[in-house]
This record gives sequence, C-alpha cells and structure tokens, in this order.
Amino acid sequence: MGLSNVLVSHRPVVHHLLTFFDEHFDGGHAREVDPEWLKRYWTLWEKRKTVRAAAERIGESARRLKASPGADQSPPRRLKGFSFAFTGGIPEMPRVAFLYPLVERYDGHVVKNPMAIPNADCLVHGQFVGDRKTTRKLRAARRAGIPIVSADEFLAIIKREKRLRKGG
Repeated sequence: MGLSNVLVSHRPVVHHLLTFFDEHFDGGHAREVDPEWLKRYWTLWEKRKTVRAAAERIGESARRLKASPGADQSPPRRLKGFSFAFTGGIPEMPRVAFLYPLVERYDGHVVKNPMAIPNADCLVHGQFVGDRKTTRKLRAARRAGIPIVSADEFLAIIKREKRLRKGG
C-alpha cells in the first residue's frame, strides 16, 4: 500500500479541514469506542460480509441462468448497428460519461429509457446494485427474449469491435 503526504498551506482550507476533523472525531458524529461497542461492530461487520458474499453468489448464479427454450439468446457480436441497454454497474465505467459515448462512437445505439428495453438488442448486466429498476430491466429483457450479457461479455464485444475497426 502506498502512502502519500499533502501540504495544505492555504489558511481557509486548513481551517475547513480542522473543523471537519473536529466535527467527526469530537462532534455529533463521534462515538466512544469501548470493547463492548467494538465487539458489536465486528459482529455486524461479519454479518454484512456474509450477506454481501451471498448476494454476490446469487448474482453470479442469476447471470449463468439459461433462457427458457425458444427465446432468442444470441447476443450481438458487435456494437455497430445494435442497441444496448444497461443495468447494474460496471466499476470505473460510468454510463453517461463513458459507456454511452463508447457505444455511440462505434455506431451502436443506447436504449436509455427502461420502458424501451424490448427495443434493445442486448441488455448489459453489471454488478447487482439491488434496486427495483435493475430487477425490472432484467425481467423486461427476459420477457422479450433479449440476450443478457455480463460486463465481461460486453467488454469482449468492445474489444472485438476495436479489432474490426483496426482491420484485424
């Protein structure tokens, strides 16, 4: 793990940082940490870790589920000419600032309206975030027989598109 130092010499900034620090360590947000509090904290932390691991396993299982017979589940092999909808999150790839412009740069289309999921050629399912919108998008895509791909599968489509653009 790397370490870093920062010199802050501008008085208003120093004052703001000190006030912020005091409020969080001595003010209304502060709590006394005694052995009993620490024990309760670690118990809750372990429960949270267990629940998160279970949610990740369930999410992985859901991504591996096969579609019902008869559903067209062939995802596009390119961005060009295809429409993509997104649900869940892809770390370090914000939708509006990165993913949407990327799809459009490679002559693809982005379906942004959750109600228009049936018009998409593919739904890209990133990390499960547990909100109702994610669940609705997944259900709509499954009902419409739209292929659902993981973030990794979508990144493979991007790589393929880049190779095709370069002529290789």
